[in-house]
Amino acid sequence: GFGAVSCINTDIEVDFSAPEGMEEDTTSAEKPKAKESETKSPSSFAPGTGYKLSDGPPKSSQDVPSADSKDEPTPAIDLPDEPPAEQKDNVCTVQIRGDGATGRRRFNIQTTTMKDLFSFASASCNLNDVEGKSFRLVTRFPRRVFEEANVTTLEGAGIGQGQEMFMVERL
Repeated sequence: GFGAVSCINTDIEVDFSAPEGMEEDTTSAEKPKAKESETKSPSSFAPGTGYKLSDGPPKSSQDVPSADSKDEPTPAIDLPDEPPAEQKDNVCTVQIRGDGATGRRRFNIQTTTMKDLFSFASASCNLNDVEGKSFRLVTRFPRRVFEEANVTTLEGAGIGQGQEMFMVERL
């Protein structure tokens, strides 16, 4: 066997537009129509206006919620302070994934409760359920299921120091 490693970069940025310096030949009667359609269209195909697929589609003015929107307010959550960056003992870096959203935060496993973890998951995934009644948190390998947002500490629930990734499963 060969001891070779192959690495392929698949991060590709594509910008669809006419080449710079090359414009379509239009008559003066057609130019106002083109300008009118450009102002109505939320997207533009001018050079440099593309976006990375990993960033998702660009936000249009219609997607941005207005200040006077009547959406249900997100409940405020009260989490314990994050441990200092230099503290390594009794600290678990938790990553939450669910419904296309993620959250990452450090917790002290001896003082943080499962209720705090469920509140963080709810806020990270925009679930508006700080009590954790509509979802559960699971780990993959080995699969562990946490269904109760109670006052048990993370350490008491079997979550140790280091890193943990939890997936949100809706009930």
